[in-house]
Amino acid sequence: MSGMFVAGFILCIAMLLTLARMDILKFLGYATLVDVLFTVIMFEMFAGTFMGIVAGAFAGLCMTTLLYVLKYLMGYKRLRVYRHGVKIGMHWVYYPGKVKLS
Repeated sequence: MSGMFVAGFILCIAMLLTLARMDILKFLGYATLVDVLFTVIMFEMFAGTFMGIVAGAFAGLCMTTLLYVLKYLMGYKRLRVYRHGVKIGMHWVYYPGKVKLS
């Protein structure tokens, strides 16, 4: 029984390490989308057995919790689209976290 919780936690950590290599602050700006996609993919990957569904659900729960904590501590970046006359541009805007880490 505890093996499925360990598997879910390891899946979550592996996904976060992958996101960290690709500027995790940009993914934290769209945490809801990342969380929903991750959870759906985990359910699809492990569907078929009760243990697989529980492992997928636990991985989704871990991802939700860790994304929330990281967003609260580190802050996030959101893509901002702006228009200046006829020119349209985009840039990433950083929003700091609620806690000052020194």
